[in-house]
Amino acid sequence: MKNCSHCHESKPFAEFYIDGRRNGHYKYSAWCKACVRHLSAAQVRAGASKARHRKMRLAQGKQPQPPSIKLSPIERLACELWRRARKLALHNGKPFDLTREWVYKKLVCFCNSHYHALGPKHPFKPSLDRVDNAKFYTQDNVRIVWLIENYARNSFTEEDVIEFCKRKLGLL
Repeated sequence: MKNCSHCHESKPFAEFYIDGRRNGHYKYSAWCKACVRHLSAAQVRAGASKARHRKMRLAQGKQPQPPSIKLSPIERLACELWRRARKLALHNGKPFDLTREWVYKKLVCFCNSHYHALGPKHPFKPSLDRVDNAKFYTQDNVRIVWLIENYARNSFTEEDVIEFCKRKLGLL
């Protein structure tokens, strides 16, 4: 049995965390597990763990992490599309002149005039499409289309895709 120095109750050793070994014997923490959990929860609620983490990063010579910014779903998708295009361009050593703001403006225009869904791998999720696949991600060669349309244009010409849509609707 061991006394907790916080709640002053006598508890079995299993109710205390092991701090290490000394001379072949276990060394137990001064506070019982319940008191440590209670203190940890209170520190998290008070934001003390974030402050401690920030101080540790500064002591290690690292920059503190900036506070997270809440983005709207469309802003998040614009960043995702921009990042993916930039990564492909850098990987292939191709020109890239898109900005996040430009992608966001084009995406907002597309979403305001077309049906869209922002779920993962949804057929009507907006996607960046290169008009001419021989060129790369530049403002004069990129447009926003639905994901299903982009997949179809990946394998077929634009005329084939339009003909398919007309035949599906019974217009041909």
